[in-house]
Amino acid sequence: MYEEFDPWEDPDPPLIRDADIEMAEAAVEADRLHNLRRNGVCTHSSACGLPASGEIFYFEQIGLKPEQVACREHTNGCNAVFDSNEAWDNARLAL
Repeated sequence: MYEEFDPWEDPDPPLIRDADIEMAEAAVEADRLHNLRRNGVCTHSSACGLPASGEIFYFEQIGLKPEQVACREHTNGCNAVFDSNEAWDNARLAL
């Protein structure tokens, strides 16, 4: 008739706790990036690149050389152009 209830039993399985930890870490990173932007630091989180073929698909790609990546976030007037995806990733990770 009654289910046995153990108050010491963990109500959340480990996978749920892992997801909670992951979401908390993502929220901390989002807050850090938001504070950087609010202080005028461009985080280069939005970019547009030109493929190696040089084929232009978007207006923003005009003026780029093949494999270059241009920042399109424009925080504090940022117009950075990176020579490769790796250079763009390194700039974002250095913040």
